[in-house]
Amino acid sequence: MKKCLSILVLSLLLPAAALAWDPLYTCSGNYTAWRGDTPHTFWNYAQNYPSTDFSEEDSLRIINDSFAEWGVPGCSSFSFEQDANTNDDPMDWQNSRAVGYYEDSWPSYMGQYTLAVTMPSWDYNCDLNDADLVVNGYHHEWTENGWGSDLQSVMTHEVGHFIGLDHSNHYDSTMTATYGGGTSDRTLSCDDTEAACALYPSQSQSCNADHYCPCGESCIDGYCGGTPGAGDNGNGGETNSGDNDDTPAPPPSAGECGGPLESFSEAEPNDWQGQNDVNIFETSGGDVEISATISCANTGHGYSGDFDWFVVNMPCQENARFILDWQGGTSDLDFWVYDTNSNQLTSNVDENYAGPIMQNALASQTVKIAVACWSGPDVPYTLTIDWQPWGSTEPEADDEGDESNPGGSSDDTLLDGETPTAAPGDEDALCHHKKKGGCQSIRGDSPIYAILWMMLGLLLLRRRWLYNGQKN
Repeated sequence: MKKCLSILVLSLLLPAAALAWDPLYTCSGNYTAWRGDTPHTFWNYAQNYPSTDFSEEDSLRIINDSFAEWGVPGCSSFSFEQDANTNDDPMDWQNSRAVGYYEDSWPSYMGQYTLAVTMPSWDYNCDLNDADLVVNGYHHEWTENGWGSDLQSVMTHEVGHFIGLDHSNHYDSTMTATYGGGTSDRTLSCDDTEAACALYPSQSQSCNADHYCPCGESCIDGYCGGTPGAGDNGNGGETNSGDNDDTPAPPPSAGECGGPLESFSEAEPNDWQGQNDVNIFETSGGDVEISATISCANTGHGYSGDFDWFVVNMPCQENARFILDWQGGTSDLDFWVYDTNSNQLTSNVDENYAGPIMQNALASQTVKIAVACWSGPDVPYTLTIDWQPWGSTEPEADDEGDESNPGGSSDDTLLDGETPTAAPGDEDALCHHKKKGGCQSIRGDSPIYAILWMMLGLLLLRRRWLYNGQKN
């Protein structure tokens, strides 16, 4: 049997309930998997189908890292090897386990929103005997910095198909059917860990993070649940695939942030349309104040004006209050804060025509901050990072304008899929339907928009797979 599975660059309303991982197929109790001696499988680089976004060296590194991730949990024995390059077309079903890129064309029946496709096949015992993987470079530009389409995130998903897995409805699984941006899919979730350990079990319980344990278990003293497995040698946390953990390192020994105010000024361009179009500020860990000016499109219907992006590096970790302050009374400004992996920490998109507006979040080492204007004339502003304890750089706020939330969250915080998943500054990357003047978020609490969005998603997807063919 052979199937064609794909991942889409589209965010749909997924069920809130966490459902378990799913194998491609089950044969008399056997899951689809590579079986036999170590390594379990190999893959071949389709050298005539290279990426135009990456050098061959970088492309091979990313592919190998994506395969290796599935062997990081101690309970997974999965192993692989990169074999010799091949001249085969990764879409020609040549049984060559080819991995490559389509840069000059893409089959219309697979759709332009499809990011990549994997075509595994197996016998009547569910033993995998081939898999080919092709990346859509014709419609999508690939990156490795977390913006746009992150190659390693999507490649790790496709490798999941390559080794025998179907899509998962678990909320944070690498194997969900759609990609919402960022780099979190590079790292297995607890659901993905359960899948890898069911298909390729080992007798180890070693771990170096909670997500490398089954869901509901914690990594304690280097072992899932704190108890070594029969195959462990007492060196908890040493897995069978080397050091490939994408878990952020702990903060430097400098510890808590604090110190004199550090001031910076915006330098254009900083809309992040180009790789270097961003302001990067190195700090010593003190409070931060950035002076800038934002331009607006005066529409009140979308972020079609200026975007300001700032990356702030600090040698510490602490609770921070992010404060956006401006005057004038006619411009509506918003901001978003992300961590080093482009996961959203907090935001404020409420309707406010003068500052300050503020949100709290735990910040560590690097934060990425976006400022945009919903409507109104151009306006200067200051962006402040005030480390706990608050107060030394916090502006005075009147009762009406104070939208702070000490809990670090907001009812109007953008949902997954409404944060920048395309290139930063792309007007389509941010939600166009804010909760302002009765305009509901398209993934907010309006049932009409939710139904319309779901219908659009079903129309695009048609069914779970774009193609569901079988061959003996």
